[in-house]
Amino acid sequence: MVDFMSDQGLAAWKLPLIVAGICVSIVGAFYVGGPGIGMAEGSLVAGIIVVMAVRHPPLHPIVPPPPG
Repeated sequence: MVDFMSDQGLAAWKLPLIVAGICVSIVGAFYVGGPGIGMAEGSLVAGIIVVMAVRHPPLHPIVPPPPG
């Protein structure tokens, strides 16, 4: 049996900050270095996201909570 609310993982307020950090770094790279550096930064960020997803898979099955 999976306990649905025991581990919340990442706090909800941190997610917009992570997305903003990703967006600001990519837009900043486009502004400073042009399309080449911006695309390189975008691919670097995408690669980091993939590596983090592979290294930290979900610990429990992802299932919806039972109806209340």
